[in-house]
Amino acid sequence: MTTFVSTWPELQEAAGRARVSALHEQAIELYTEALAQPDVPWEQSCAMALARSYSRAMLGDYAGLDGELTRLAEAAADAGDEAVRAAALAELTLRLRSSGELERGLVLGHQAVQAAQHARRSDLEVQALCALGFIQVEMGDLKAAREAIIALEGLWTEADALGRAATAILRGYLALRAGEVKQAARDAELGYGLARAQGWREWEILGLELQALAAPDLARRGLLMEQALAAATESGNRTEQMVVLANLSGWLVMFGLYERAVEGVRRSLDTTASTHMETQRLFSLQYLAQVFIETGDLPAALSCLEQALVVAEESGNHFMRPQLLISKAQVLLYSGKVQQALDLLGVADPTTLGSQPLKTNWLAHNAAARRMNGEGDAARDLVVRALGLIPPGDQGGSEYPLDELCWICYRAMAPIAPEPSATLTDERWRVLDLGFQALLVQVDGLGDAGLRRGYLHRVQVRRSLVREWLRWAPEWAKPEDLAAYAGLVQRPGRLGDVVRRLLEVGVRLSSQRDPKRLPHQIVDEVAELTGAERIALILIDPDGNRRPARVLLPSAPVPALSGAVEPPADEAAFLDEIRPWLDEAAMHRQGIVRPLNAEGPLLEQRSVMAAPLISLGRLVGIVYCDVSGCFGRFEVEDLELLGVLANQSAVALDNADWSATLEQRVALRTAELEQSTGELQAANRSLAERNNELAIINDIQQALASQLEFGAIVDLVGDKVTAIFAANAVLICLHDRVRQVLRFVYEVDNGRRIDYWEAPIGPGLSSTVIETRRPLLIRSHAEAAALVEGRGCCSTLNKRERN
Repeated sequence: MTTFVSTWPELQEAAGRARVSALHEQAIELYTEALAQPDVPWEQSCAMALARSYSRAMLGDYAGLDGELTRLAEAAADAGDEAVRAAALAELTLRLRSSGELERGLVLGHQAVQAAQHARRSDLEVQALCALGFIQVEMGDLKAAREAIIALEGLWTEADALGRAATAILRGYLALRAGEVKQAARDAELGYGLARAQGWREWEILGLELQALAAPDLARRGLLMEQALAAATESGNRTEQMVVLANLSGWLVMFGLYERAVEGVRRSLDTTASTHMETQRLFSLQYLAQVFIETGDLPAALSCLEQALVVAEESGNHFMRPQLLISKAQVLLYSGKVQQALDLLGVADPTTLGSQPLKTNWLAHNAAARRMNGEGDAARDLVVRALGLIPPGDQGGSEYPLDELCWICYRAMAPIAPEPSATLTDERWRVLDLGFQALLVQVDGLGDAGLRRGYLHRVQVRRSLVREWLRWAPEWAKPEDLAAYAGLVQRPGRLGDVVRRLLEVGVRLSSQRDPKRLPHQIVDEVAELTGAERIALILIDPDGNRRPARVLLPSAPVPALSGAVEPPADEAAFLDEIRPWLDEAAMHRQGIVRPLNAEGPLLEQRSVMAAPLISLGRLVGIVYCDVSGCFGRFEVEDLELLGVLANQSAVALDNADWSATLEQRVALRTAELEQSTGELQAANRSLAERNNELAIINDIQQALASQLEFGAIVDLVGDKVTAIFAANAVLICLHDRVRQVLRFVYEVDNGRRIDYWEAPIGPGLSSTVIETRRPLLIRSHAEAAALVEGRGCCSTLNKRERN
């Protein structure tokens, strides 16, 4: 038998294809095999070692990457090849930014610049200076990073697209840290465009991430993060996947979606711990601390921040250290430990770093601490200094939201003595209004009304800010500003922005088989999709007895934030208050959406919704939710979404209960195997059949969640229904409420597809379903004819009459 051994050029070519195709494990194996071949030229062995280190970086193998590049740099030094040494050191410097060895990266970065200069390779000097600049930004040496950028701009030419892209992204990152958010956005867009045009996926992802961090509009920020995550996944860049995942978790924290945020952060932390991505671990711990602060678990928040501070000290991240100290001081203030917070803020002084947002944040929290310590004049002076650092027209980025900073300043300016109920200074109004306007900029582009409502009320700072602004707005605000805000919060959502998330909800609910965990998950999904403030899930047993499975009410704000001590929410009083709505939904078995005091001031308005959970014709529960008029208004479209979610929840609850019960029966029968073998086998068959049905439903929902185009979704649902029920005829029609017609978007009759058609809505079977909002089960042609005739139609079932 003849054995064929690939030559190193063939292996190198195959490895290159694998690397471009994001098959990085395979690329590493092929490069390793190629490098083991005899007589590999120096230049090619160096090129393959650099390429292999890139694939290691994509996989997060920083230990392997470090060893490889260190050996290559040493070998290049022995060979007197300064170009290869510069390339190896520059690449290693860039990667040390992620692994957190910043001090070492600083040393190696300078060595890489010197090696590139000795080799007279301006392209390698650009690469080395970019890597060095990122290290300097992380270490808080913004002045040195600016000098690196100036040097960069004198090196590359217009033809050097990679150099221009890397410089633009570095310049944007520096601008973001310095508080020049608009400049950061422009540089990020420029760098992204150059990188994308040339196919440099890693720089493309960095450009998307930077654009997201600099975007004041939350809708755009979320879209850019999703694009970055898709690009990182497609290119096999696991490290950037974890970075974007953590940033997306920070985005979810801003909406108060804490369960989802924690899930993403913990995934990121697991990966960063195994790959030693210490820089990213800092951000993940910071996001987790924010969740604990908002949910009231201050000891857990302190624990996260102390862990992060240890990482910052060990890695030499001098920029993150004061930021983490400020967050720790904030937790101490919320805990009433004012002097400890003041001492910590004294240590955190970021003045020498040259970062306007960081200094503003530090001054604002100092002002809050002074105010709580009874030093009103000192607090006011600190607020004036803080606000003086904010450029006119700047609405802030993601690192230090301006609305939150303004609220801290507003509270710090409150009089030490109890303030009269109807007085406000012009100075304090300007601070309050600045924060409110910054808040509007962030949500103006959100087409998802549920996310918009949740953003306005779930985070304590924003909830307090909105309510306080509306309290004083009749006296201080322009009438057009009040009208504009009312228009914003009452603006209906765009269904297209929600459909995909709704389908994903169905997948998550159908995969949850734990009856004890499911109510918690259902309420979380209701909160995310509707943006409701108060939610109750009531389950109903076969005897009609109701029990609250889960109730979600707003938590009382921290007194340091609100200026007042508010009692905790009273769950019993809430359930007693909503009983009439529950009774109505249970009696009619239809959803309810009602505005209360719709013509009153926003603070006095409220919208309520309730939807029945019906499974196999039985009422299994009711979901209730409401929202204050100052945060939004429910419309018919919201009720339709809630109705879909209620149907998904009813099926999920029924399936979870059924599976749990059947599994218990199987376990019991297993113990009595000798007496009931036949029954056990039947139960096992029934369980298998039920699991097959659930798997089919899950497959359908996963397929739906992957579709973006509405027509494709309709075809997919129709085809699946036809296949599952082996149906001879399947019809899907849509009710156009404006024109009062039925649009037949899918129809199959005996295997033949019938073209799209429309018909006026009549008194037939379709109108029965529309009016009752309940399914029909008809067992015979005669039964169908009788039903149609009973609604005033002739008994002949043609297309028009069945409408």
